[in-house]
Amino acid sequence: VAVGQWSDWFPVTFEANTLVSAPAMCRVRLNSVERPLELYVSTFEIDPKRPLVWQPVSQPPSFAAEAAGWIGDRYETLGWSCMTNQLKDRQLSPAIFLEDIEATMDWRRKLTQAALGRDDWRLLFSVYSTPDRVQHMMYRFADPEHPGYDAALAEQSVSFFGEPTRLADTIPAIYRQMDRRVGEAMEAMQPEDVLVLVSDHGFTSFRRQVFVNNLLHQAGYLILKEGVQVGDGNLPLAFVDWSRTQAYSLGLGMVFLNLKGREPAGIVEVAEARALLERIQADLLRLEDTGPEDHPFAAVRHPVESAAVLWDLYPGEWQGLDYPCADLMVGLGEFYRVAWSGVTGGMALESVEGKVRPASAYRDNTNAWSGDHASNDPKLVTGIFFCSRKLDLPAEGVSVMHVAPTVLRLLGVEMPPSLARQPLLSQ
Repeated sequence: VAVGQWSDWFPVTFEANTLVSAPAMCRVRLNSVERPLELYVSTFEIDPKRPLVWQPVSQPPSFAAEAAGWIGDRYETLGWSCMTNQLKDRQLSPAIFLEDIEATMDWRRKLTQAALGRDDWRLLFSVYSTPDRVQHMMYRFADPEHPGYDAALAEQSVSFFGEPTRLADTIPAIYRQMDRRVGEAMEAMQPEDVLVLVSDHGFTSFRRQVFVNNLLHQAGYLILKEGVQVGDGNLPLAFVDWSRTQAYSLGLGMVFLNLKGREPAGIVEVAEARALLERIQADLLRLEDTGPEDHPFAAVRHPVESAAVLWDLYPGEWQGLDYPCADLMVGLGEFYRVAWSGVTGGMALESVEGKVRPASAYRDNTNAWSGDHASNDPKLVTGIFFCSRKLDLPAEGVSVMHVAPTVLRLLGVEMPPSLARQPLLSQ
C-alpha cells in the first residue's frame, strides 16, 4: 500500500478455538511512514464471501456470497457504513472521510448495476446512504453561521469523485453523484419498469443542542431529587424525583408521562393523561431560547416548533398503558437538535455556590457532526418522492406510509388491512 492509499478488502480470521472461527475482513490506509508510522485499520466487518453461519448478513444467508460474485469483489456489510464516528472523534481528516464515502458509493453502485442487469427479480430495492452521511458531517463547512465553521477549512480543496471540490461544496457534490446513479438506473429500465425514488427525510444545519429534560423542568413537569450531583446529569434519568415528576424525556425528542401502572413509580392517572399532554404541548411551544443578546444565533428564539401527541397520529387498541411509542414527540426548530447526552436521558446541570441546579437548556454544537434531521419538526426536513409513472397525489402531500401500499399495488400484491394509507396508484 502506497502512502495516502487504501488497500483492497482482505480477509482475516479470528480463531476462537479449534472448532470455531470467525471470518472477517478489513482494509487499511497508510497515512504516513514517518516515525511513528501511521496506519489506519478500518472496522472489522463480516466477509460477504464467507458469511457467518450464526450471524447472516442476508436472507437467504447464501445471497451475501452470491452478490459478491456478481461484482467479483467484497463489499461493506457493517450496518452503519461510512466513517462518521471516526471523523466526529477526530481520528480522520475530512479528506479521508470523503475517500471512504467514495468507496461506499462505488460498491453500492456496482451491486445496483449488477442487479439491474439481471432478470430474476420483480422488486429491486437499493439504498444509498452517502448523502445522509455527508450532510451529517460536512454542514459545518457549508453553513457560515455554524459554531464549528472555519472559513479557511471550508475553502480547502479535496479530490471528491475525481474532481477538485471545496469542503464547502461537498453536499451539492454528493447530490450530483446521486443524480448520476439515478440516471444510470433510468437508462437500464425496460419500458414496463417503474422507478420510485424516496428519501425519508431532509436535512438542516445542527447549530444548537437542546436538553429536553431541562425544558420539562423549566415548565414544571420534571423535579430534581434531593442530593443530586452535577455528574448525575450525564446518567440516564439519575436526577429525577419520581414521586413528583410528571414527564421525562429519552431519545430524540420523545416525551413520556410518568404514568401510574406503566412506570415503576408512576404518579399520573391514566384518566388525567390527555389533559396533561395538552398542557405540556402548550408550555413547550411557548419556551424561548433567550441566550446572550450578542450570541450570533440570538434571533432564533423558539426551539420547539411542534409538539405532537402521538396517540392522535398513531391510534389503536393499544392506547393507554400498553402504547408502544412515546406519548408526545417534540419537533425542534431549524438549526436545533436534541443534545448529545439528552438522547440517553441526560440533563444539563451546574453547581453554583455549592448548590446543584439545572443549567441552560441550550448549548452550541461544536461537534463535527454538524448536520441533522432526527428531532426537527418534520415539515422543516421533508424528504423527496419521485415516480416515473403518473400517480394520484393527495392534497396534503405524500407520506412515507404511502410507499408500501403503492409498491404492493404496482406488484399486484394484496395489501394487508393494517396499512394506514391507500396506494397512490389507482387500479
